[in-house]
Amino acid sequence: MTDGLFSTGFGYGIPKYNEYIVARTIDTSVPFAADPDWRTTPGDLLLYDGQGEPVERFQIPNLPGRPAGGLAFMFVGIDADGNEVAPGGGSADVEPMEVISYSGDYNDFVPHVSSVCVATNTAALATVPIAGTVDFNRVARLPDIGGAQNQFVLRMTALTPPAGAVVVRLLIKGLRT
Repeated sequence: MTDGLFSTGFGYGIPKYNEYIVARTIDTSVPFAADPDWRTTPGDLLLYDGQGEPVERFQIPNLPGRPAGGLAFMFVGIDADGNEVAPGGGSADVEPMEVISYSGDYNDFVPHVSSVCVATNTAALATVPIAGTVDFNRVARLPDIGGAQNQFVLRMTALTPPAGAVVVRLLIKGLRT
């Protein structure tokens, strides 16, 4: 039995570590504005999207003590009745960003947001951040990031919602190692 995205059997609505969470919801009736380059706003505990609304960080893995071998994400369009719209026709340009909290006083009050790169080979690290266009209703996997309850956001620079969508949801889950 399910209740939205979360099973309700023995979990009582609590997400399991291999299930998706809704990391972000975007109202399509408001004109889309690209998310700012959050690296230019140090010292603020909140991150704001292109409309000035706060964006929540998500944690990979999503439960403490669980291993994670990266993350998977998917965009879905939701119609006025709360149902998913037909797949196809929508896309989003995204860049995964890692949120690092640190301070000289060890109070986690200084967030820093950084691009995420992956190793290109065993000898060198990539200098180009991960970024790209993702079609709606298609799972994208980033197996090389996450672990130790790292926090992330997906910076969105473009959005084309599918026909009939009044809301766009960003679904995220941790991948098993």
